[in-house]
Amino acid sequence: MEETNDIILFSALDWGLGHTTRSIPLLTFFNENGYQLLIAVQPATASEKILQRHFPDAIFLPLKGYCIRYAKKRSFFALKIFFQIPKILAAIRREHRFVKETVRSYPIKMILSDNRYGFYHKSVHSVFMTHQLRIAAPFSWLEATIQQINYNYIQRFDELWIPDLKGELNIGGALSHPGKMPPGVSAHYLGPLSRLSLLDRADTDKSMPVHSLKYLFLLSGPEPQRSILEKRLLEAAHRLTGKTILIRGLPAEASTPVYQTSEIKSGANGLTVIPYADPDTLNRLLQKAEYVVCRAGYSTIMDLLILGKKGIYIPTPGQTEQQYLAKRLMQQQWGFCFEQEEADYISLLEKADTFNYILPKLETMDVRQHLTHTAKLGNQLKRSNHLIR
Repeated sequence: MEETNDIILFSALDWGLGHTTRSIPLLTFFNENGYQLLIAVQPATASEKILQRHFPDAIFLPLKGYCIRYAKKRSFFALKIFFQIPKILAAIRREHRFVKETVRSYPIKMILSDNRYGFYHKSVHSVFMTHQLRIAAPFSWLEATIQQINYNYIQRFDELWIPDLKGELNIGGALSHPGKMPPGVSAHYLGPLSRLSLLDRADTDKSMPVHSLKYLFLLSGPEPQRSILEKRLLEAAHRLTGKTILIRGLPAEASTPVYQTSEIKSGANGLTVIPYADPDTLNRLLQKAEYVVCRAGYSTIMDLLILGKKGIYIPTPGQTEQQYLAKRLMQQQWGFCFEQEEADYISLLEKADTFNYILPKLETMDVRQHLTHTAKLGNQLKRSNHLIR
Protein backbone atom coordinates (compact mmCIF):
# COMPACT_ATOMS: atom_id res chain seq x y z
CA MET A 1 0.00 0.00 0.00
CA GLU A 2 1.27 3.46 -0.91
CA GLU A 3 2.54 5.71 1.89
CA THR A 4 0.35 8.55 0.62
CA ASN A 5 -2.88 6.69 1.33
CA ASP A 6 -5.05 8.15 4.11
CA ILE A 7 -6.09 5.21 6.25
CA ILE A 8 -8.52 5.14 9.17
CA LEU A 9 -8.33 2.06 11.40
CA PHE A 10 -11.66 1.31 13.11
CA SER A 11 -13.14 -1.25 15.44
CA ALA A 12 -16.22 -1.38 17.69
CA LEU A 13 -17.13 -3.34 20.78
CA ASP A 14 -19.16 -6.43 19.93
CA TRP A 15 -21.65 -6.25 22.83
CA GLY A 16 -24.72 -5.86 20.63
CA LEU A 17 -24.87 -3.98 17.33
CA GLY A 18 -25.31 -0.45 18.69
CA HIS A 19 -21.58 0.35 18.79
CA THR A 20 -21.31 -0.71 15.15
CA THR A 21 -24.37 1.09 13.79
CA ARG A 22 -23.81 4.43 15.53
CA SER A 23 -20.31 4.62 14.04
CA ILE A 24 -21.64 4.40 10.49
CA PRO A 25 -22.19 8.21 10.09
CA LEU A 26 -18.56 8.83 11.11
CA LEU A 27 -17.18 6.12 8.82
CA THR A 28 -19.37 7.45 6.00
CA PHE A 29 -17.76 10.89 6.38
CA PHE A 30 -14.26 9.47 6.09
CA ASN A 31 -15.26 7.17 3.23
CA GLU A 32 -16.84 10.02 1.23
CA ASN A 33 -13.75 12.17 1.75
CA GLY A 34 -11.34 9.72 0.22
CA TYR A 35 -10.04 7.90 3.28
CA GLN A 36 -9.35 4.20 3.08
CA LEU A 37 -11.25 2.36 5.79
CA LEU A 38 -9.47 -0.45 7.58
CA ILE A 39 -12.11 -2.23 9.69
CA ALA A 40 -11.20 -4.78 12.34
CA VAL A 41 -14.08 -7.11 13.17
CA GLN A 42 -14.73 -10.72 14.02
CA PRO A 43 -15.50 -12.59 10.77
CA ALA A 44 -18.97 -13.94 9.96
CA THR A 45 -20.67 -11.80 12.60
CA ALA A 46 -23.65 -9.48 12.29
CA SER A 47 -21.34 -6.48 12.71
CA GLU A 48 -19.20 -7.57 9.78
CA LYS A 49 -22.23 -8.12 7.55
CA ILE A 50 -23.67 -4.69 8.34
CA LEU A 51 -20.36 -2.88 7.76
CA GLN A 52 -19.72 -4.79 4.52
CA ARG A 53 -23.09 -3.63 3.19
CA HIS A 54 -22.30 -0.01 4.00
CA PHE A 55 -18.61 -0.02 3.04
CA PRO A 56 -17.96 -2.64 0.34
CA ASP A 57 -14.61 -1.03 -0.56
CA ALA A 58 -13.24 -1.16 2.98
CA ILE A 59 -10.45 -3.55 3.95
CA PHE A 60 -11.67 -5.98 6.60
CA LEU A 61 -9.20 -7.49 9.04
CA PRO A 62 -10.13 -10.38 11.35
CA LEU A 63 -10.14 -9.49 15.04
CA LYS A 64 -11.78 -11.65 17.66
CA GLY A 65 -14.46 -9.98 19.75
CA TYR A 66 -14.96 -10.17 23.49
CA CYS A 67 -17.52 -13.00 23.15
CA ILE A 68 -19.23 -12.20 26.44
CA ARG A 69 -21.91 -14.59 27.65
CA TYR A 70 -24.99 -13.36 29.46
CA ALA A 71 -27.06 -14.95 32.18
CA LYS A 72 -30.68 -15.95 31.65
CA LYS A 73 -31.73 -14.55 35.03
CA ARG A 74 -31.36 -10.92 36.09
CA SER A 75 -29.96 -11.88 39.52
CA PHE A 76 -27.01 -13.69 37.94
CA PHE A 77 -26.17 -11.02 35.34
CA ALA A 78 -23.52 -9.07 37.30
CA LEU A 79 -21.97 -12.28 38.66
CA LYS A 80 -21.72 -13.77 35.18
CA ILE A 81 -19.92 -10.64 33.91
CA PHE A 82 -17.64 -10.56 36.98
CA PHE A 83 -16.34 -14.07 36.32
CA GLN A 84 -15.54 -13.06 32.72
CA ILE A 85 -13.29 -10.13 33.70
CA PRO A 86 -10.11 -12.16 32.97
CA LYS A 87 -11.49 -12.84 29.48
CA ILE A 88 -12.21 -9.12 28.97
CA LEU A 89 -8.71 -8.08 30.09
CA ALA A 90 -7.19 -10.73 27.81
CA ALA A 91 -9.24 -9.33 24.90
CA ILE A 92 -7.97 -5.80 25.61
CA ARG A 93 -4.36 -7.01 25.57
CA ARG A 94 -4.99 -9.02 22.40
CA GLU A 95 -6.50 -6.09 20.51
CA HIS A 96 -3.64 -3.82 21.58
CA ARG A 97 -1.13 -6.29 20.12
CA PHE A 98 -3.26 -6.37 16.98
CA VAL A 99 -3.07 -2.57 16.66
CA LYS A 100 0.72 -2.60 17.03
CA GLU A 101 1.05 -5.22 14.29
CA THR A 102 -1.38 -3.39 12.00
CA VAL A 103 0.43 -0.05 12.40
CA ARG A 104 3.64 -1.79 11.29
CA SER A 105 1.87 -3.03 8.15
CA TYR A 106 -0.15 0.04 7.12
CA PRO A 107 0.54 3.82 7.14
CA ILE A 108 -2.42 4.57 9.40
CA LYS A 109 -3.41 8.20 9.90
CA MET A 110 -5.95 7.78 12.70
CA ILE A 111 -7.40 5.08 14.93
CA LEU A 112 -11.08 5.20 15.91
CA SER A 113 -12.24 2.91 18.71
CA ASP A 114 -15.83 2.58 19.80
CA ASN A 115 -15.45 1.27 23.35
CA ARG A 116 -12.48 -1.03 22.64
CA TYR A 117 -10.01 -0.07 25.35
CA GLY A 118 -6.91 -1.61 23.81
CA PHE A 119 -7.48 -0.14 20.37
CA TYR A 120 -4.92 2.69 20.45
CA HIS A 121 -1.29 3.39 19.52
CA LYS A 122 1.14 5.85 21.06
CA SER A 123 2.44 6.95 17.63
CA VAL A 124 -0.94 7.32 15.86
CA HIS A 125 -3.69 9.79 16.74
CA SER A 126 -6.15 7.58 18.65
CA VAL A 127 -9.79 8.42 19.36
CA PHE A 128 -12.02 6.67 21.89
CA MET A 129 -15.80 6.99 21.49
CA THR A 130 -18.21 6.21 24.31
CA HIS A 131 -21.37 7.47 26.01
CA GLN A 132 -20.46 5.63 29.23
CA LEU A 133 -18.12 7.82 31.21
CA ARG A 134 -19.98 6.72 34.30
CA ILE A 135 -20.86 3.03 34.16
CA ALA A 136 -23.94 2.27 36.22
CA ALA A 137 -23.45 -0.43 38.87
CA PRO A 138 -25.57 -1.84 41.73
CA PHE A 139 -23.37 -0.27 44.44
CA SER A 140 -21.84 3.24 44.66
CA TRP A 141 -18.41 1.96 45.74
CA LEU A 142 -18.36 -0.44 42.79
CA GLU A 143 -19.45 2.31 40.41
CA ALA A 144 -16.57 4.55 41.61
CA THR A 145 -14.06 1.73 41.17
CA ILE A 146 -15.29 0.94 37.67
CA GLN A 147 -15.16 4.60 36.69
CA GLN A 148 -11.53 4.87 37.82
CA ILE A 149 -10.59 1.81 35.75
CA ASN A 150 -12.57 3.22 32.83
CA TYR A 151 -10.72 6.56 33.02
CA ASN A 152 -7.32 4.85 33.31
CA TYR A 153 -7.91 3.25 29.92
CA ILE A 154 -9.46 6.33 28.27
CA GLN A 155 -6.44 8.45 29.26
CA ARG A 156 -4.30 6.40 26.89
CA PHE A 157 -6.14 7.94 23.92
CA ASP A 158 -5.61 11.38 22.36
CA GLU A 159 -9.30 12.29 22.05
CA LEU A 160 -12.60 11.32 23.62
CA TRP A 161 -15.75 11.55 21.49
CA ILE A 162 -19.12 11.46 23.26
CA PRO A 163 -22.24 10.81 21.12
CA ASP A 164 -24.56 13.11 23.07
CA LEU A 165 -25.45 16.77 23.47
CA LYS A 166 -23.34 18.84 25.85
CA GLY A 167 -25.99 20.86 27.71
CA GLU A 168 -28.86 20.01 30.04
CA LEU A 169 -30.93 18.71 27.13
CA ASN A 170 -29.17 15.40 26.63
CA ILE A 171 -29.82 11.67 26.35
CA GLY A 172 -27.30 9.96 28.59
CA GLY A 173 -27.76 11.99 31.76
CA ALA A 174 -25.15 11.10 34.39
CA LEU A 175 -23.70 8.38 32.16
CA SER A 176 -22.38 10.84 29.58
CA HIS A 177 -22.16 13.90 31.87
CA PRO A 178 -20.11 12.86 34.91
CA GLY A 179 -19.04 15.26 37.62
CA LYS A 180 -15.44 14.92 36.49
CA MET A 181 -14.11 14.19 32.99
CA PRO A 182 -11.11 11.93 32.34
CA PRO A 183 -7.95 14.05 32.85
CA GLY A 184 -5.38 14.49 30.12
CA VAL A 185 -7.64 13.70 27.15
CA SER A 186 -9.40 16.17 24.85
CA ALA A 187 -13.17 15.55 25.12
CA HIS A 188 -15.79 16.52 22.51
CA TYR A 189 -19.57 16.08 22.49
CA LEU A 190 -20.57 15.10 18.94
CA GLY A 191 -24.32 15.18 19.44
CA PRO A 192 -26.52 12.10 18.91
CA LEU A 193 -25.41 9.74 16.13
CA SER A 194 -27.71 7.62 14.01
CA ARG A 195 -27.16 5.82 10.74
CA LEU A 196 -30.81 6.62 9.95
CA SER A 197 -29.96 10.33 9.92
CA LEU A 198 -28.05 9.67 6.69
CA LEU A 199 -31.26 8.66 4.92
CA ASP A 200 -33.79 10.88 3.20
CA ARG A 201 -36.77 11.13 5.54
CA ALA A 202 -38.97 11.87 2.54
CA ASP A 203 -38.10 8.44 1.14
CA THR A 204 -41.14 6.66 2.52
CA ASP A 205 -43.34 3.89 1.22
CA LYS A 206 -46.27 5.86 -0.22
CA SER A 207 -48.46 2.75 -0.17
CA MET A 208 -48.29 2.75 3.64
CA PRO A 209 -50.00 5.78 5.21
CA VAL A 210 -48.62 7.39 8.36
CA HIS A 211 -49.20 5.18 11.41
CA SER A 212 -50.36 2.30 9.20
CA LEU A 213 -48.34 0.19 11.64
CA LYS A 214 -49.58 0.15 15.20
CA TYR A 215 -46.46 -1.53 16.58
CA LEU A 216 -42.96 -2.14 15.29
CA PHE A 217 -41.21 -4.70 17.50
CA LEU A 218 -37.49 -4.11 17.10
CA LEU A 219 -35.35 -6.82 18.68
CA SER A 220 -31.65 -6.53 19.41
CA GLY A 221 -29.04 -7.34 22.01
CA PRO A 222 -27.33 -10.45 23.33
CA GLU A 223 -28.64 -13.96 23.67
CA PRO A 224 -30.38 -15.58 25.41
CA GLN A 225 -32.31 -12.43 26.35
CA ARG A 226 -33.07 -11.52 22.71
CA SER A 227 -34.86 -14.84 22.15
CA ILE A 228 -36.66 -14.65 25.51
CA LEU A 229 -38.10 -11.23 24.64
CA GLU A 230 -38.98 -12.39 21.12
CA LYS A 231 -41.08 -15.22 22.54
CA ARG A 232 -42.89 -12.85 24.94
CA LEU A 233 -43.63 -10.32 22.18
CA LEU A 234 -44.91 -12.99 19.79
CA GLU A 235 -47.26 -14.23 22.49
CA ALA A 236 -48.57 -10.69 23.00
CA ALA A 237 -48.83 -9.97 19.26
CA HIS A 238 -51.42 -12.70 18.77
CA ARG A 239 -53.75 -10.75 21.07
CA LEU A 240 -53.20 -7.32 19.50
CA THR A 241 -55.60 -5.80 16.98
CA GLY A 242 -53.34 -3.34 15.16
CA LYS A 243 -50.99 -4.21 12.31
CA THR A 244 -47.64 -5.31 13.76
CA ILE A 245 -44.21 -6.07 12.32
CA LEU A 246 -41.54 -7.83 14.34
CA ILE A 247 -37.92 -7.42 13.21
CA ARG A 248 -35.86 -10.19 14.77
CA GLY A 249 -32.52 -8.35 14.45
CA LEU A 250 -30.67 -11.27 12.84
CA PRO A 251 -28.68 -10.01 9.81
CA ALA A 252 -27.18 -13.45 9.21
CA GLU A 253 -30.64 -14.83 8.42
CA ALA A 254 -31.69 -11.98 6.13
CA SER A 255 -32.05 -13.29 2.58
CA THR A 256 -35.60 -12.24 1.73
CA PRO A 257 -36.86 -8.67 1.18
CA VAL A 258 -39.28 -7.45 3.83
CA TYR A 259 -42.42 -7.37 1.68
CA GLN A 260 -41.97 -10.95 0.44
CA THR A 261 -41.86 -12.54 3.86
CA SER A 262 -44.66 -14.84 4.97
CA GLU A 263 -47.41 -13.29 7.04
CA ILE A 264 -48.66 -14.89 10.23
CA LYS A 265 -52.28 -13.95 10.74
CA SER A 266 -52.92 -12.35 14.10
CA GLY A 267 -55.95 -10.32 15.18
CA ALA A 268 -57.59 -8.10 12.60
CA ASN A 269 -54.58 -7.03 10.55
CA GLY A 270 -51.95 -9.71 11.05
CA LEU A 271 -48.36 -9.95 12.17
CA THR A 272 -45.34 -9.93 9.87
CA VAL A 273 -42.04 -11.38 11.10
CA ILE A 274 -38.80 -10.58 9.29
CA PRO A 275 -35.23 -11.51 10.27
CA TYR A 276 -33.56 -8.17 9.57
CA ALA A 277 -34.29 -4.79 7.99
CA ASP A 278 -31.64 -2.83 6.11
CA PRO A 279 -31.41 0.91 6.95
CA ASP A 280 -33.70 2.01 4.10
CA THR A 281 -36.39 -0.50 5.01
CA LEU A 282 -36.04 0.23 8.72
CA ASN A 283 -36.34 3.95 8.05
CA ARG A 284 -39.60 3.46 6.12
CA LEU A 285 -41.07 1.18 8.77
CA LEU A 286 -40.10 3.48 11.62
CA GLN A 287 -41.81 6.42 9.94
CA LYS A 288 -45.02 4.40 9.52
CA ALA A 289 -45.09 2.94 13.05
CA GLU A 290 -47.07 4.61 15.82
CA TYR A 291 -45.11 2.80 18.55
CA VAL A 292 -41.69 1.15 18.53
CA VAL A 293 -41.17 -1.58 21.13
CA CYS A 294 -37.47 -2.17 21.70
CA ARG A 295 -34.55 -2.49 24.09
CA ALA A 296 -33.29 0.58 25.94
CA GLY A 297 -29.93 0.44 24.21
CA TYR A 298 -28.31 3.84 23.83
CA SER A 299 -27.98 3.66 20.03
CA THR A 300 -31.61 2.60 19.63
CA ILE A 301 -32.72 5.49 21.84
CA MET A 302 -30.72 7.92 19.69
CA ASP A 303 -32.40 6.56 16.55
CA LEU A 304 -35.92 6.95 17.92
CA LEU A 305 -35.43 10.39 19.48
CA ILE A 306 -33.84 11.77 16.32
CA LEU A 307 -36.80 10.48 14.30
CA GLY A 308 -39.30 11.71 16.91
CA LYS A 309 -40.82 8.27 17.50
CA LYS A 310 -42.77 7.02 20.52
CA GLY A 311 -40.64 4.32 22.08
CA ILE A 312 -41.77 1.58 24.46
CA TYR A 313 -38.53 0.45 26.07
CA ILE A 314 -37.91 -2.94 27.67
CA PRO A 315 -34.40 -2.92 29.20
CA THR A 316 -32.31 -6.08 29.05
CA PRO A 317 -32.57 -7.77 32.48
CA GLY A 318 -29.51 -7.08 34.62
CA GLN A 319 -28.08 -4.35 32.38
CA THR A 320 -27.99 -1.41 34.78
CA GLU A 321 -27.23 1.06 31.99
CA GLN A 322 -30.40 0.20 30.09
CA GLN A 323 -32.44 0.26 33.28
CA TYR A 324 -31.10 3.73 34.10
CA LEU A 325 -31.78 5.06 30.60
CA ALA A 326 -35.30 3.56 30.45
CA LYS A 327 -36.31 5.11 33.79
CA ARG A 328 -34.79 8.45 32.76
CA LEU A 329 -36.78 8.41 29.50
CA MET A 330 -40.03 7.73 31.34
CA GLN A 331 -39.36 10.41 33.97
CA GLN A 332 -38.80 12.95 31.18
CA GLN A 333 -41.83 11.61 29.28
CA TRP A 334 -39.59 10.85 26.32
CA GLY A 335 -40.69 7.22 26.33
CA PHE A 336 -42.60 4.51 28.16
CA CYS A 337 -40.83 1.57 29.81
CA PHE A 338 -41.51 -1.69 31.62
CA GLU A 339 -39.49 -4.73 32.70
CA GLN A 340 -39.16 -7.88 30.62
CA GLU A 341 -40.35 -10.05 33.52
CA GLU A 342 -43.76 -8.34 33.68
CA ALA A 343 -46.60 -10.85 33.38
CA ASP A 344 -49.15 -8.90 31.31
CA TYR A 345 -47.66 -7.23 28.23
CA ILE A 346 -51.08 -6.43 26.80
CA SER A 347 -52.15 -4.19 29.69
CA LEU A 348 -48.75 -2.46 29.67
CA LEU A 349 -48.99 -1.77 25.94
CA GLU A 350 -52.45 -0.32 26.58
CA LYS A 351 -50.97 1.96 29.26
CA ALA A 352 -48.29 3.05 26.79
CA ASP A 353 -51.08 3.96 24.36
CA THR A 354 -52.45 6.52 26.85
CA PHE A 355 -49.07 7.74 28.11
CA ASN A 356 -48.40 11.47 27.68
CA TYR A 357 -45.32 11.56 25.48
CA ILE A 358 -43.41 14.85 25.37
CA LEU A 359 -40.74 14.14 22.77
CA PRO A 360 -37.73 16.45 22.58
CA LYS A 361 -36.68 18.10 19.36
CA LEU A 362 -33.18 16.73 18.88
CA GLU A 363 -31.14 17.46 15.80
CA THR A 364 -27.97 15.68 14.79
CA MET A 365 -25.03 18.06 15.02
CA ASP A 366 -22.88 18.78 11.99
CA VAL A 367 -19.69 17.00 13.00
CA ARG A 368 -17.95 17.41 9.64
CA GLN A 369 -15.82 20.35 10.76
CA HIS A 370 -14.58 18.50 13.82
CA LEU A 371 -13.90 15.33 11.82
CA THR A 372 -11.99 17.28 9.21
CA HIS A 373 -9.86 18.90 11.92
CA THR A 374 -9.21 15.55 13.58
CA ALA A 375 -8.21 13.92 10.30
CA LYS A 376 -5.79 16.76 9.54
CA LEU A 377 -4.37 16.52 13.05
CA GLY A 378 -3.87 12.80 12.59
CA ASN A 379 -2.01 13.42 9.34
CA GLN A 380 0.27 16.00 11.00
CA LEU A 381 1.02 13.64 13.87
CA LYS A 382 1.75 10.81 11.47
CA ARG A 383 4.26 12.90 9.52
CA SER A 384 5.88 14.01 12.78
CA ASN A 385 6.19 10.42 13.97
CA HIS A 386 7.84 9.39 10.72
CA LEU A 387 10.38 12.19 11.18
CA ILE A 388 11.06 11.08 14.74
CA ARG A 389 11.72 7.55 13.58
